[in-house]
Amino acid sequence: MIEKAIENWLINTNEINYLVAFCQVLLNEGHHVFKTHGPLEHGKDVISIDSNNNYFAFQLKGGDINTTEYGKIKSQIDELVEISIDHPSFDPDKLHKSYLVTNGLVDSFANEKINKYNKEYVKRGYEKLNICDKNNLLKIFIDAQGKFIPKEFDDFYLFLDLLTLDGKDFLPKEQFLDFLDHIIFKKIPKRKSDRSNAISSSLIIVSYLLDPFQRENNYYALFEAWTCLASSVIRFVERTKLKEELWIESFNLILSEIERNLLLLKEEILSKTDFAEGSIVGENRKIYNSRILMVIGTLAALEIYYFKSESSYIFDNDVFKLIKDNINNLFFWGESAFPYYFNLIKYLELNKENDLAEEILEDIFIQIIEKNQPRNNYGIANPYYSAKDVLECISRLDLEIESIYALLKEIIDIDTSKTLQEALPEIMNVGKNPNSVNKALLDVLDKSNLKNMDFKQFCGSSFVLESLILMLVRRDKKDLLEKNWHDLSNIFLESFEMDNTEDLFAWFTQNGKYHEEYPDTPAKWSDLVGKANKCDEPFYTKNDAFLHFFILTYPHRFNTILTNYLDMKL
Repeated sequence: MIEKAIENWLINTNEINYLVAFCQVLLNEGHHVFKTHGPLEHGKDVISIDSNNNYFAFQLKGGDINTTEYGKIKSQIDELVEISIDHPSFDPDKLHKSYLVTNGLVDSFANEKINKYNKEYVKRGYEKLNICDKNNLLKIFIDAQGKFIPKEFDDFYLFLDLLTLDGKDFLPKEQFLDFLDHIIFKKIPKRKSDRSNAISSSLIIVSYLLDPFQRENNYYALFEAWTCLASSVIRFVERTKLKEELWIESFNLILSEIERNLLLLKEEILSKTDFAEGSIVGENRKIYNSRILMVIGTLAALEIYYFKSESSYIFDNDVFKLIKDNINNLFFWGESAFPYYFNLIKYLELNKENDLAEEILEDIFIQIIEKNQPRNNYGIANPYYSAKDVLECISRLDLEIESIYALLKEIIDIDTSKTLQEALPEIMNVGKNPNSVNKALLDVLDKSNLKNMDFKQFCGSSFVLESLILMLVRRDKKDLLEKNWHDLSNIFLESFEMDNTEDLFAWFTQNGKYHEEYPDTPAKWSDLVGKANKCDEPFYTKNDAFLHFFILTYPHRFNTILTNYLDMKL
C-alpha cells in the first residue's frame, strides 16, 4: 500500500516537487550535491560529485517522453551533455556523466533516437546520455525509505489522512509533526548509520506527504512544513549527538526548500494588488488584516534571513514598499502573532525606520496590558492558540453578537404604547421571524465548524509580556513602562521551562513545568536594564538566521531567552 501511495505521488507530481527527494537519494549514495538555477545552468538542474570524484549532471523532467517531447528538449540535452559544468567546485576540463531524469516513461521511439545521438556524442568525445525513468525513481525512493515507513494500522491511517488533506488550508502542524515523530524521530537508533538514514528518509517522505499543498501552490503551508522538518532534525541531532558531516547536507536541502517556497510566495504577493485569498464566504476585516500580518511578517523574516546569511545583501525595495504600505492594516489576533510583529520590528529597524518599529512595539504592549487585566472578560489568546483557532472563535463571537443585536432590534421595535395584552403577540414572535438576521446567523452558527472559546481564561496572564517589557527597556522606554507599571503588575508573566534544552524544537513536550510570577513592584530601572542586557544563548545558534522562520512556525516556543537573543544579535 505504501508503495502504491508513493507511485501515485510520483506519477502525478512535477520535476520541482520530486527534486529534493532525488537530491537526498544522491546524498545517500555518497554524492556531494549542488542544485543549479538561472541562465548559466546549461541544461543541468542538479550537479554532483561522487566518492570517487566522478562528475554527474542531471536534467529533471515531468511526464512521459516521446519523440515529439524529446525534440522539444533536444537543445537542452545537448547542453547537458556537451557543455562543461560551470561551478567553482568542478574542474571545467573534466568530463561528466549526464542523466535525463523523468517521473514518466521514455517510449521506444525516443529511446532509438537517444541511442543514435549517443553514438554521435561518444564520437565527439563526450559521455553518453543515461536515462532514469519512473520505474528507476520509484525503486530508489522506496529503497531509500528503508525501515522508516508506516507499519501499524494507525500510522498508515495518519499517513493517508495527511495525503488527502485540503491543500488550500493551513498545514495541520501538530498532526504533521506527530507523524514524523512517531515514524522517524521518536526512537534513537543504536547504529549511527540508522540515525543519519532517519534524517534522509524524512526528506523523502515529506516530499510526497506535501503533495496536496504542492498541487495548490500553497507556498505558506510548504514553508511551514519544511520549517517543521528542519526543527525536528535540529532536535534529533542534538538528542543523538550525530556528527555534523552526517546530516548537514540534508539540512541544507531542507533550507533550500524553505527559501524556494518563500521566494515563490514573495513573487506571488508582489504580483497582486491586494491580499484577498479564497472565497468571499467568511471574509472580514479581522481575517484580512491578519493575513496581511502573516504575509508581510514572513517576508520580513525572509529579508532578515538573507541579511544575516549574505554579507552583501541589499534589501528588496518592493518588499520594503509593501511593508510600509500595509503596516497600519494589521490585526493582533493573539500572542501567536507576536513573532510576525517581532520580525517586522527588526526589519524596520534594519531599514532605519526606528520610530515606526517602536510604534508597533508599543501598540501590542498596550493592547496586552489593557485587554489581559484580571477583571476583564475578553483577553488576548496565549501563543498556544493558532491564528486559525483564534480567528474562527472571534468570527463565531462576532456572529453571536450580531444575532443578539438583531433580537434587540426586534424588541426595540415593539410598540410600547400598547398594553401588555395588546403587545403580547409581537413579544412572542421575537426571534421567530423567518426573514430576520437573527435566524439566519444562528443557522450559520449551527451548521458551521467554527470553534468556541472563552477569552476570559486569558485575562490576568501573558506569555509574551515579559519579552515586550525587556524589548522596551533595551529601547530606553522608561517613561512608557513607568506610566503603565501599575496595570502590568496585575498580570502574571507566564513561561514554560523545559527540562531538556533540545525540546525548544519540539512541538509538544511533557518534560518541563509552567512558571508564573508577577512583575516586581516597585521595580528598579537598573534591575530591568541588567535583565534586559543579559543574553543567554539558546543551545542552537549555528544558523540563527533560521530562527526567524522557526519562531513563526512555533510561536509558543518564542520565549524570553529566544526573544532577547534575536533582539540583541541584530
